[in-house]
Amino acid sequence: MTTAKMVFRGTMRGHTDVITAIAMPTEKNRMAVTGHTNVVQDVALSNCGRIAISASLDSTLHWNIDDGTLILRHRIVDRRQQLLSVAFSADNRKYALASSNGTINFTTVDDTTSSNVDAPHADRVSCVRFSPNASSSSKHVAVSGSWDQTLKVWDSSSNNLKLMHTLTGHSDRVNTVAVARDGTRCVSGGNDGLIMLWDMIQGKRLCSLETGYIIYALSMNPARDWVSVGTEESVMIWDLERESVIHELKTEEAEERVFNPYEEDGIIYCTSLSWSNDGSTLFCGYTDGVVRVWEIIEDEKKNQ
Repeated sequence: MTTAKMVFRGTMRGHTDVITAIAMPTEKNRMAVTGHTNVVQDVALSNCGRIAISASLDSTLHWNIDDGTLILRHRIVDRRQQLLSVAFSADNRKYALASSNGTINFTTVDDTTSSNVDAPHADRVSCVRFSPNASSSSKHVAVSGSWDQTLKVWDSSSNNLKLMHTLTGHSDRVNTVAVARDGTRCVSGGNDGLIMLWDMIQGKRLCSLETGYIIYALSMNPARDWVSVGTEESVMIWDLERESVIHELKTEEAEERVFNPYEEDGIIYCTSLSWSNDGSTLFCGYTDGVVRVWEIIEDEKKNQ
C-alpha cells in the first residue's frame, strides 16, 4: 500500500515583510526585481513562463522573466482604486485586474484593448483567476471572489468579460479563489472559515467544508484532488474526494507562536500558497517574509 506524506524541506528567505503572492515558473529562474513603491498585492505568470505581471497599490508592472527587465508600466491615476489581484488567461493573450471598487479590468497583453466587466461586484474584488487549461472547453472561463460574499464566473471568449453565474453561499468576505487544472471547478474561502467547491460551468456548489478558521490562501494541487488551505492556525491539506483533512502543516515557528514584528498580533501564519507545476511541492508564504517548502513523499507500506 502506498500513502503520501508531507515532508518539510526548508525555507526560502529574502523578503522583509508579508508574502502576499507566490507564482510558480515553468523553469528555474532566480532573480529579484524592483520597481514598485507600494505593497505588491498579487503576481501572475503567463503559461509560457516568459512574462510576469505584478499588481500593486501604485501601478501594474509587466516583467520579462528571462532577464528581469521591465516591459510596461501602468500607473494608477485614481488612488482610491487599489489593484488587489491579477491573472493571466490560459492562452497568454489577456489578463484581468481586480480592484477595490468592485470592478475587473480586462486587457490584452499588448495593451491594445481594455474594458471593464458589465456586472461588477458590490465591494472590493479580493481575487480573480482564469482557467489554467488552454486546451479544454473551459479555457475562456474566469472567476472572481469579493468582499460582497459572492463569486462571479465570467466568459472571456470575447474582448469583454461576460457574466455567466453569480455564486452565493459565503456569509462573510471571500478572500481567495483557486481553480482546478481542468478549469471546470474552483474553490473559495474567506472570513467565514468555509471552503466551498464549485462547478463553474454549471454554476452550482458541490460541497462546503468547515475549517474553523479565517482562510487567507488556497491552492489546488494540479496532480491530485487536494486543496491546500492557509489559516492562522496551520496549512491544511484537504482531500476533496474524501472531504477531510489529510495533512496539517505546522512549522516550529508556528507551533511556538513566535513573535512576528510585521504583524500587529505578532502571529506568524500563511498568507499565500502555490503548488509546483507537477504537484509534488508546496510553497507557503508567511507573514514573517519567509517561504516554507513542503514536499509530497510516497510512503511504501507493506500489508501485514
